[in-house]
Amino acid sequence: MTRVLLIRHAESQPDAGLAEPDWPLNSTGQQQSKALAGTLQAQGVEVVYSSPYRRAVDTVRPLAAAAGLPISIEDDLRERKLTDGFRADWKTLVEKAWADWSFALPGCESGLDCQARVRACVDRLARENSGRTIALASHGNAIALYLSSLDETFGFKGWKSMKNPDIFLVNYAAAEAPEWDRAFEIH
Repeated sequence: MTRVLLIRHAESQPDAGLAEPDWPLNSTGQQQSKALAGTLQAQGVEVVYSSPYRRAVDTVRPLAAAAGLPISIEDDLRERKLTDGFRADWKTLVEKAWADWSFALPGCESGLDCQARVRACVDRLARENSGRTIALASHGNAIALYLSSLDETFGFKGWKSMKNPDIFLVNYAAAEAPEWDRAFEIH
């Protein structure tokens, strides 16, 4: 069995003056990432992957350092491109996007497209790391869309219930559909 620990990044510091991929963790997020390292290391993580976004990489950096593991960047773990820049109404757009999976602003990504991208990435990484425990750092919308591919009842309300950070355990067993659960409470 392959164990995938799918991690939503720790608390970040959105900044209209920075491109979204460059948003750092805030001070709480930095503390959370350190606490997360011990929890994840106790799970026997053997491989660490991350979205290229700074907040995701910085969430698993303490784990990688403590375990002596490199962080491999996977572009397909990136967040869904919902907008083309900072928008105050992004929460309204997320709700609209969950109501209409084909909705996408010009030059952005639909829920269907993001879900297919993230699902293909996680499935591939699980196959490539068969029998191992792997950590994947990603983002709320991307993870929620992936989880919805496993359980169609995980929708907008599921996304809203997610925390920063949050961990979901997905077990990939041979010839069976992946099974998931919220893995641990992180404080």
